[in-house]
Amino acid sequence: MNNIQARVLATGLIWTALTVLGVSAMVTGASSGSMTAILFVLIVGATISTGTIWRWAEPAQKAVEEAEKAKRRTRVERLMNDLDDREIAELRHRLTDEDGERAPLEELVRTGYRE
Repeated sequence: MNNIQARVLATGLIWTALTVLGVSAMVTGASSGSMTAILFVLIVGATISTGTIWRWAEPAQKAVEEAEKAKRRTRVERLMNDLDDREIAELRHRLTDEDGERAPLEELVRTGYRE
């Protein structure tokens, strides 16, 4: 289960529990004054909990993304360090158009540029 699915599940559980409590209070005929106060507190708590769930994991998610970027950067650097001069020249050639200008990387990836 990924992070978004866990957030959606937790949010759904909070609001489902609140709904069940509210409906059961109405069905049992609890006194309206005290029940209104209790439901108000529960709604405020559910709202704060939902906000916390959706904002709390953002810094952790950003840290994971930064770590993945660092790994990718490290892999690319290792790959470039492993290439000899001939392979670097071939890579430069593949990254340039027929005109000698550099081709955008997005275009090369999209079109599947091959020699």
